Amino acid sequence: LTVSGVSDLGANVNTSGIQTYTGAVTLSGGDRTLTGSTITTNGTIVGGGNSLTITGNAVFGDGTADTITGVNILSVSGNTTIHTNTITTTGTQTYGDNATSDTITLGNGTTLTTTNSQITFNGIVNSEGLETNNLTLSVGTSEVEFNGAVGGSRTLGSIAITGALDLNAAITNASSLTVSGVSDLGANVTTSGIQTYTGAVTLSGGNRTLTTTDSQITFGGTVNSEAGQTRALTLSVGSSEVEFNGVVGGSVGLGAIAITGALDLNAAITNASSLSVSTTSDLGADVTTSGTQTYTGAVVLSINPVLTTTSNTITFSSTVNAVDATDRDLTFATGTGTATFTGAVGTTNNLGTITNASGQQLTFSDAVTATTIANNGILLFNATSNKTVSSNITKTGTTTIQVINSANGAPGIITLSGNITAGTITIGTTEKSGSALFNGTVTGVNIINVVGGDASGENSLGNFANTVWVTGISLDNNTGTASVIFSGTDKTIVGTINGAGAGEGIITVSGANNTFYSTIGNSNRPAQLIINGATTFNADVQTASITTTAAISNGTILDVSGASSIGADITTSGTQNVTALVMVPPALIATL
Repeated sequence: LTVSGVSDLGANVNTSGIQTYTGAVTLSGGDRTLTGSTITTNGTIVGGGNSLTITGNAVFGDGTADTITGVNILSVSGNTTIHTNTITTTGTQTYGDNATSDTITLGNGTTLTTTNSQITFNGIVNSEGLETNNLTLSVGTSEVEFNGAVGGSRTLGSIAITGALDLNAAITNASSLTVSGVSDLGANVTTSGIQTYTGAVTLSGGNRTLTTTDSQITFGGTVNSEAGQTRALTLSVGSSEVEFNGVVGGSVGLGAIAITGALDLNAAITNASSLSVSTTSDLGADVTTSGTQTYTGAVVLSINPVLTTTSNTITFSSTVNAVDATDRDLTFATGTGTATFTGAVGTTNNLGTITNASGQQLTFSDAVTATTIANNGILLFNATSNKTVSSNITKTGTTTIQVINSANGAPGIITLSGNITAGTITIGTTEKSGSALFNGTVTGVNIINVVGGDASGENSLGNFANTVWVTGISLDNNTGTASVIFSGTDKTIVGTINGAGAGEGIITVSGANNTFYSTIGNSNRPAQLIINGATTFNADVQTASITTTAAISNGTILDVSGASSIGADITTSGTQNVTALVMVPPALIATL
């Protein structure tokens, strides 16, 4: 059937071959069914409120001025080519009935509109030829359902959906995708440009991968797996970013979230297996995962986030800073395993309080600028070069501070500028040395262990420039040498000092007018005591050797078992016992 003029279809038409309507078509008298091999309408269609069913293939319009309006329900069983500018129905629109063999071809950019009714594509959706045609879909409170691949062989332009999306086949090649309502992502999405999911997103049918070419993916609402499942989400945006503005995993947890690109987190990730980000991260919300969290690029904190894992590792491979001049807190919640900072922390914009909530280990390999580190576990400072930690360090429960060189050889100096309380402080291990300068007070400590490394030259040092109030200090040479220096002036030192074994460790007092209130060498005398500043001992001192260039006073007993060099006055209330060669300047002989 071929009609060169206008057609008023007041009845159904059934042909074994093609039907071609060159002029405008009007549907009258009721719903109409056109059956044939291919039904072609080269002009407009006015539905008059009637439905149109095409059994066979369909070609709508031959130019962008053509439209389909006033149709109730529109249905095509076979392939569809759309050359119209708009197709508007009050009811549903259905294209194709075989998702793998039927095709929907866009001959130009087109807009499909319903009144709160579904649009279904049961076929493969492509642009025509080498064109890149836009597809705009408006369904109100209803949804758009794709059951066949989109852009599988021919690229689409922008896909813009006003309404919901039910995606059951991949969008493999489109310029962009925007969805104003909820999205059920039952397939992967690849676009060259942006992807924007304004409403809630559900991951269904399997793990999901969303990909752009250096363009942003934005989630305006919540993101969850389908009920009873844990779906992974892989996001690849190149040089752009992924933005979460709704809670992730709040109702049904996600699997691994892997981002190739940057992260802009404005709502919490409450339940995911893991999180990895290949470039920068702006943490504007809390993150909770059962597995690891890996932040490869620089991290900024735009709120005071809490990071939680289930006995797993959190890794920061670059710097961590507050987003602006306002200090931001960073908390590692109960249950988290270890957190490792490879880059500097707070050196651009200070952090407030870094909280180690419950028995975790925090490892810092670079400088730390924060007001406080609230420790309830282990703090490890393991830089290989000189670094500064500005924070006060407080303790809750059983706590440890370790300063260990992460490489063999002489250590860099970790300068701890704030006041420190801890259960145990360890400088060096039996395998590697360590060196720490404490510029603040050190109080409330049970034991300070200074341990030399396992090779000659791996010497460990604790340098205390302020008040020290501890239970004890132990010096363990191992293969290297363990030393302490008290370099402050007018400071108080409380705590016994002993070698781990007889003759281990060196004690140096370089500051002036320091007072020691506890015994030295009462269990294992150190190898050497060096006094270069006037010093008062209010308890017994036992050492294998003593070298003085400044006065010692008020000690009860001084017991030296080895060779000594005395270059200043020594005054004690008890005995002075020196059992080996003593070198004394002539001017002092009369005073001893």
